[in-house]
Amino acid sequence: MHGLVLFVDDEPQILNGFRDILRKEPYDLLLASSASEALLLLSQHQVDVVVSDERMPVISGSEFLERVRRGYPGIVRIMLTGQASLEVSVQAINDGLYRFLGKPIPSQELCRVIRAALKLKAINDVRAQTRLRA
Repeated sequence: MHGLVLFVDDEPQILNGFRDILRKEPYDLLLASSASEALLLLSQHQVDVVVSDERMPVISGSEFLERVRRGYPGIVRIMLTGQASLEVSVQAINDGLYRFLGKPIPSQELCRVIRAALKLKAINDVRAQTRLRA
């Protein structure tokens, strides 16, 4: 399943780890070290899936993903965090996130979740096209 996935995390070693883990997957990656950088990338690329860490300086992952929901409603959103509170978890679910994942996440699980998210995006795109034609 081809697509474009954006990872957002303020820790460079985490972003490099994602790149290493996913280098053989059949989709392209964009990496951003802040929510502002990620928002700029979203304005320049047609992203299918966003995976964001929760704990970042300036703009939290949940706030960033809410901005993505409002500005780019077709993007599948995933939160990845090592220190989520119950409040953040509940809010993420209520905001319609596709998945809420804990760190560390096994490589195979991350790959599986992203593949499933890309399939969901493709299905949603077909449904939207069908509605436009009707």
